[in-house]
Amino acid sequence: MTYQSKTLIALASAAFLATSLAATAKEVTFAAWLPPKHPTVVGGAETFTKGVTADSNGEMTFKLITGGALLGAKDTVNGLADGLAAMGQVAFSYYPAEFPHSTLAGEMAILGSNPLAIAAATTEFSLLACAPCQAEYKAAGIVSLGNASTGAYELVTVKPVVSADDIKGMKIRAPGLLWERWLESVGAVPVSVPSSEMYESISRGQLDGTMTPLGSLKSMSLWDETKYVTQIGLGSFRSWGVLGVSELHWVELSDDMRRIYLNNAAAGILGTSKAYMAKDTVARDESADKGVEILQPGDTLLAATDTFLQADRATIIANAKSAMGIAEPEPFMDTYAALIIKWEEKFAGLSVDDDFDKMVNMLTEEVYNKLDAATYGQ
Repeated sequence: MTYQSKTLIALASAAFLATSLAATAKEVTFAAWLPPKHPTVVGGAETFTKGVTADSNGEMTFKLITGGALLGAKDTVNGLADGLAAMGQVAFSYYPAEFPHSTLAGEMAILGSNPLAIAAATTEFSLLACAPCQAEYKAAGIVSLGNASTGAYELVTVKPVVSADDIKGMKIRAPGLLWERWLESVGAVPVSVPSSEMYESISRGQLDGTMTPLGSLKSMSLWDETKYVTQIGLGSFRSWGVLGVSELHWVELSDDMRRIYLNNAAAGILGTSKAYMAKDTVARDESADKGVEILQPGDTLLAATDTFLQADRATIIANAKSAMGIAEPEPFMDTYAALIIKWEEKFAGLSVDDDFDKMVNMLTEEVYNKLDAATYGQ
């Protein structure tokens, strides 16, 4: 056989192999309803999808559609259930009737101070410690791969708020029930709109401000419309299923591919929280150049907030029983609180920059390795 014929055979074999790989490779859609530079996209969706594609040697690829172009905040669950996208991002507290137990964890948003630890604790709660959470996902036609957490929620407004009197009567976007109750307790008017709509609502004068992480000043361009931030530090949003999978897609996956998804979930979950933290830092550093004034809450606002928090556990329990249909919420609340303490202690002294991979490995070993790829989500 001549060198030329050997070369032709090699080229033909390579072409056949490429064709074969292309035929077996699958591209599926990941629908995100927030902008392409948002932490849930950059830190969550992109981190996860790139990891899965790499670990599957290109067998699974993703088409990432952002900005709500395919599915919006309030139709993602139905879209996933119907198979309009293979994956999407679900804010569970937007659907309290469908996900009461996930919403209950979100109700306890004041617990914890480290977004990475909060994400890990909420993920362990929803994936391992809360059987009703899993039943709710199953009923909705989705499989959850964990929960991320934002940074601390601050008060971002069009006029300065320092005292308790300053906030009275202001229309403020509330991202969940905790913030609705707090706003009502201080005399403000809570308004429920998705975070993707808060810029437009403020620019039109429909809102006087919003509860949101500091990083939203930049990622959502809020500093174009709001020039004041009151650092109230009132909890974080953690009812945040940033890696939601359509059950229709999940059942099509082999056990090996499901394991690849699970192996990459921790990086996407914690990557989201890491990206939120980075956005908060950048926005704080750049806020002065954008004409944003960062304020500290005055004594009367702090006192009103403390009074609210002292009474809120009883309110959460009463609401869980009456509005969410959870007959005995206290055991779930105590389990979740204990997990927050557990992960705050595990991550204590670790740096988000230097020890991130270590934290991802810890979450993978503690939670995801305990899930059976053959049965989880079934």
